[in-house]
Amino acid sequence: MGYDKRPARRRLGRKLRRSGLDAFAMPCYGDVETIVRFERFVKRNLYRAFDSLERIRLARICPESKDAASS
Repeated sequence: MGYDKRPARRRLGRKLRRSGLDAFAMPCYGDVETIVRFERFVKRNLYRAFDSLERIRLARICPESKDAASS
């Protein structure tokens, strides 16, 4: 005779229901496409902002030669 796993599965099922993990669902393909597109948009804007901040920082450290010549 084999080991009956039904009681253990029932206990696990009750624990999952109490914790709210019994209804886990993966997003559909269209939702994943939307998430990936949004992530790309956010990353692009983040890198643009970093680039702008770096240019501003460099302008403060090393003013352009035009500004130094006019002083």
